[in-house]
Amino acid sequence: MAEQQSPQPQQPPRTRTIGSFSRPSVENVQSPIRHPTIPNNNYEIKPETITMFANAVQFHGLVNENAQAHIKAFYKIMDGTKDNGVPQ
Repeated sequence: MAEQQSPQPQQPPRTRTIGSFSRPSVENVQSPIRHPTIPNNNYEIKPETITMFANAVQFHGLVNENAQAHIKAFYKIMDGTKDNGVPQ
């Protein structure tokens, strides 16, 4: 007689607590930020711009530093620059 194989027991569905539904999963998450394609690649970052960033926009993440002020300073400098072929 042929032996009958018993079917494998089904795994019970994974149980989750209500609290686990409020925490989003980070698996397979892609960044929503899409960088625009820049048609021209003949731009130049001038040494003055690099020096300006190095002197004016330093942030180390210390307790007494304000991250929002750092970002505002960065945007203020970036608003004053214009790159060839890059839309505002």
